Amino acid sequence: MILLQAETAEPQIAPRLGDLALARGLWLLLLAQFLSFLPSSAASIFVPTIAADLGSSVALVGGLRSLGGVAALACGVLVAPLIDRVARARTIAGGLLLLAVAALLAAFGSLPSLALFYLLLGTAGAVYQPALQSAAADGHDSATGARAAAMLSAMGALAPMLGGPLLAATAGWVGWRGDYLASALLIALVAGVAGATLGRRPPVGVARVGYRDAFRLVLAAPGALPLLLGSTLRATVQFAWLSYLAACLVERFAASTALVGVVWGMGGLAFFLANLAVGRLIGAAGGGWRTPEGLLPASLLLVAILTPLGLVVPTLPLAMVAAALAAGAHGAAVAATISLLVGRYAPLRGAILGLNAAGFNLGLFVGAALGGLVLGAGGYPGLAMALVALAAATLAATVWALRQTAPTAD
Repeated sequence: MILLQAETAEPQIAPRLGDLALARGLWLLLLAQFLSFLPSSAASIFVPTIAADLGSSVALVGGLRSLGGVAALACGVLVAPLIDRVARARTIAGGLLLLAVAALLAAFGSLPSLALFYLLLGTAGAVYQPALQSAAADGHDSATGARAAAMLSAMGALAPMLGGPLLAATAGWVGWRGDYLASALLIALVAGVAGATLGRRPPVGVARVGYRDAFRLVLAAPGALPLLLGSTLRATVQFAWLSYLAACLVERFAASTALVGVVWGMGGLAFFLANLAVGRLIGAAGGGWRTPEGLLPASLLLVAILTPLGLVVPTLPLAMVAAALAAGAHGAAVAATISLLVGRYAPLRGAILGLNAAGFNLGLFVGAALGGLVLGAGGYPGLAMALVALAAATLAATVWALRQTAPTAD
């Protein structure tokens, strides 16, 4: 039975490319991915400074961030079926322009403008993020397309690591408002280039169906729903852990702010390297364990073991190492998931990736809230047990998805 009916025009498939050649072909998308993280990185770095300048509290300014998550979740579900029905030039350029407007509003530096900034930040991300990942896979075979999407994901992990110090350094000259203004200008420039150079027609090789039909096809695609469920549960594990990792290090080991920063840097580097390595393994010739189907369960098993470990180990060095390894496991799982979604459901990749992004935002909220409830009731040992249970459910949903036959794309 043909479940996924792709557009009848045949895409031009590029020959197999090495990493450097693939990166050169994706330079604009990689640059857009990097710049798109600058406003959110600034929002994390400058919360105390912004609160002081506005005469507000850190809790209030930081709490506005939840508006972005709500907007991303709602918009992600609403626009997911439209990602592949609109030309890449329009979705990517439009999403980036919306992000530039958001950064410009943040530069005004008032509470109402910050609230609008977060709302637009979440809305824009729900549009351009799945569009960037889908565009990376356009014109490639399934393996190369999955590797390209994983490369975009790796850039998303690298961007906060490099962007954070860059923003902090330039803020000494131009202030946080100047950083937001510069980010808006750079993003708007890249949006203009994207609008002028990317495809102006809806992509070929994908299913262009009605709005409700897109949801129906996703539900009917073998394994898609449990795979999206597993991805959402993994995000829930990540944020139930990450939201309280710093507090754990401080309360259990009296870690300094500098040491917490070191742990964050180690984790970010491990996430990036694991993400990149998995993308390369999947893109390499051969099968066996080097496929998304082989690497994803292994990564999730490591997530189940390593994520709670750092909350219960007896010493600070062990907790730091466990945190870095856990971040690497999550990075590997993210790369394998995106590669699997792009490779298995190529004709529906826009809708699938849009729903996956919405699930990520849902996991962010549920994870942070659930982690707080469990921590209050059972302390860090209770949180560790909850993480094990959530990770086991993630692995179960993923194995269930992988047991179902992959859909045909012709």
